[in-house]
Amino acid sequence: MNGFDHNRVGIFEGDFNPIHDGHISAIKAFMEQMKLDYIFIVPRYIPDGRSAQRLRMCELALAGIDGVLISDTEIRGEGRITLCDVVRALSAENTRIFVLLGSDEVLSFDKKPDFEKILELCYPVYARREGDAIIEGRIVETLGRFYKEHGVMFRRILTETREMSSTDIRRALARSEDISGLVPTDVLRFIKENELYAD
Repeated sequence: MNGFDHNRVGIFEGDFNPIHDGHISAIKAFMEQMKLDYIFIVPRYIPDGRSAQRLRMCELALAGIDGVLISDTEIRGEGRITLCDVVRALSAENTRIFVLLGSDEVLSFDKKPDFEKILELCYPVYARREGDAIIEGRIVETLGRFYKEHGVMFRRILTETREMSSTDIRRALARSEDISGLVPTDVLRFIKENELYAD
């Protein structure tokens, strides 16, 4: 990224097990609303033997979206590389870094290794799950605490909300249910060809 002035770079870390249309909607909203030049999609390392497949599904799902880059940094690190390490590696004098978090990650953000350093180096952004009053109340409380204790405000992106999760999709696949419309066509084909999540 050297040679560019005032880059606005996003990071979206997740299991992506599998990546689905909700992730893609959030990525597009993140890019547009934070006016990002690049987004690094960073699948986490999970010792499940599916790291290469999860990486490939991200590549298939996000192919053709300008500015989206897939990073295997955490997978190659096999758990030794954290989000903080990724943020540090991308930090530069003329670069603003934005990290996208889901609702659940906001609530547990202070459990991440070196979370205070992450807050020093980036602008935290979140996509909120609508329609859940309990979650919404907990998020408001958590964001207020982060502002009080660390002087950090979390920005919010607006995105089309779909009530889905990777866990739900895996369960549906294990029951041989149809998930078309929840994941991109190329991802669905890859899952079927490789017989992923069948048990």
